[in-house]
Amino acid sequence: MSKQLKAAVVSFALVLVPALYAHADCRNRTELIATDDGAAIDASGHAEARQQESRERFKVEMEADVANGTVFYAFADGQFAGTLTISSRAAELELDSEKGTLPDELRPVCNLSLVEVTDANGVLILFGNF
Repeated sequence: MSKQLKAAVVSFALVLVPALYAHADCRNRTELIATDDGAAIDASGHAEARQQESRERFKVEMEADVANGTVFYAFADGQFAGTLTISSRAAELELDSEKGTLPDELRPVCNLSLVEVTDANGVLILFGNF
């Protein structure tokens, strides 16, 4: 193979490799569905898993007609993600790899599929799939 052909192949490969990794970025969003127990407290919410280059984020937001300070628990693919504490009918959990708040068990976030929110007794309140 000539030096010019080798140089062309190497140049093409260097241009192509970043493009192959660009598809790894994602932004998955799902509306969370209330179970009967969730409907009883007028619960609703959504979840988002997002990756941009090396930064990964996972967020769960919910609303429910419960007292301020009521705590709910978020799970992703069966792994505990964190707590949501209601204030003025709403709560948010935001985990971010750049801030060091995203557990390794939830990475890569683009591979997550099931999101669940339970109450303090483990009763399923909301769920959704990416």
